[in-house]
Amino acid sequence: MSNNQQPQDEIDLGYLFSAAGKSYRNTVRLAFSAIDFLLKYWYIALILIVGGAVGGYFWQQSEARGKTAKVMVRVNFDGAGYLYQTVELIQKKIDQSDKAFMEAVGLDMEDPELISIAVTPVVRMQDIVSRFEDSNRSLESVLKNVEFEEDDEFALYKTFDTDYRYHTVEIGFKANGKEKIIEALMAYINNNPAIEQMRQMSVGNLQDQLSSKEQTVMQIDTLIKELRDATKKQGSGSGTYIVEKDDDFDQLIRSKVEIQNEIKLLREELILTEQTVVPMSTLAVYPSDRSFTERRMIMLPVLLFGGFCLLAFFRFMYVRLRRIADAPEE
Repeated sequence: MSNNQQPQDEIDLGYLFSAAGKSYRNTVRLAFSAIDFLLKYWYIALILIVGGAVGGYFWQQSEARGKTAKVMVRVNFDGAGYLYQTVELIQKKIDQSDKAFMEAVGLDMEDPELISIAVTPVVRMQDIVSRFEDSNRSLESVLKNVEFEEDDEFALYKTFDTDYRYHTVEIGFKANGKEKIIEALMAYINNNPAIEQMRQMSVGNLQDQLSSKEQTVMQIDTLIKELRDATKKQGSGSGTYIVEKDDDFDQLIRSKVEIQNEIKLLREELILTEQTVVPMSTLAVYPSDRSFTERRMIMLPVLLFGGFCLLAFFRFMYVRLRRIADAPEE
């Protein structure tokens, strides 16, 4: 029985190799047929490619090109969460073509220029670290307990996106988009009574801190002057007393320098607190980059040449199948 099985296996393998060889030859034959066809009708392919490029150029020039704007903003008073919620709301209103919203922002009711709006954080880890004291291990605990996806390179910043101080607002427009729309959007975002009240309270608190620290500096200056006068009067008195005075003097100087640095930071903070969301870059609108499908000079020749090849393939298959159908039966 085994003798009969071995020839059968050899026959099956031979048939398999023969079928594979025929398939390979048919593929090669088909490839050369396609090459011969293109060489024969090269002028048609050239006309389609050149004509498509020329037609695509004029088509692309006639299309109104969209515009975009990227504005870096600074968010004060822990208002990043509010910014993200407001931007999400604005995008929903755009998708719904909400006329009340368009009127509130100041857009054209018949042809609103706004297409999209999105916000992403400007990742600065010092913004996160600054929220935790040097001796506070809360940040370490947070990072240990948050699970990050290995294939998601943005997972870390997404975890703290509302904790960053600076963010980028990207706005998409139609061809008639203008800078005044950005100004209207910034005004709309900042026009919130609750946020404005919080801003005023925070500004008042900063001003109180600034005033208190400035008074402290004045008091330190008075103490330093008194110490200098006392040291001059003491003259050749106890050496220990002079050393103690010198230590007090050095400590006062260090305290004054620290407080003056804090005053500088407070003044810088107050300069940028006129609004909750403050634009930090120029409000400029630029033409958007065309996507691949919008590049008509490339897409149209590709479509015409591809359509020509597809029609030629269908014709080839029709002729071949027709020959098989018309062949006499054996």
